[in-house]
Amino acid sequence: MNLIPGDTDDGVPFGATCCVPLGPYVRDLAASTTTLMPATPGGSFAIGGASLSDDGTRIAYGQHGPPDALGNATYGVVVADTAGASVVATVSGGMLSHQGQSSFDVALSDDGTTAGFLFVNFQIGTLHRFELDQPQLVPILDDLRTPGSLRVSDDGGVFALIVESDFVVTDAAGSPPRTVSADTVGNPATGVDRLVADLSGDGRFVAFTSTDPDLTPNDTNNVADIFTRATTQSPTTPT
Repeated sequence: MNLIPGDTDDGVPFGATCCVPLGPYVRDLAASTTTLMPATPGGSFAIGGASLSDDGTRIAYGQHGPPDALGNATYGVVVADTAGASVVATVSGGMLSHQGQSSFDVALSDDGTTAGFLFVNFQIGTLHRFELDQPQLVPILDDLRTPGSLRVSDDGGVFALIVESDFVVTDAAGSPPRTVSADTVGNPATGVDRLVADLSGDGRFVAFTSTDPDLTPNDTNNVADIFTRATTQSPTTPT
């Protein structure tokens, strides 16, 4: 790759995925610079998503170690300073299974102090909370079926994610997830797009896309619509 000077490593395979050596890249649009983020001690490889703080000074991402002969590898979470390309905190997570088609997602709070980490194995996931002042993975929800699209509020107090076909929210303590992709009386929507779901910075609103014609009255055009909904009350509004 030629994103930065001296980068001559083409990566290593993890199962069917080719992974970027070391950490992900961060692009400063104002300075027109591209910086490679660091690996954890021992030489790991970036995989899965990455998430920037609101001011771009911190980044959270997942990493795994060199795969063994079976394609399995240890994994962990890294939070790095983007300006100095230095590790702020890191924690070991466990083992990625090639056979289990393991994957993970990460979301960083606005101030860069709290991260949500979603680990999925055999399509069953566990949501963890990661605090910089106490760097450890704290499981807050488990047995989540086909989860994804993880989001976290600015203060790290609200987490949102897709579970099966529902967009749900929970708090930092892992309260039972509540479906917010729903109509005005709380009936879960059908046809929710797993790739188009988001949480507002203050954690008060979600946006999602659905083809469900019953979310609002007189929806007869048979196409997907974008909806907003308060996380603490029931109104669902088409956009």
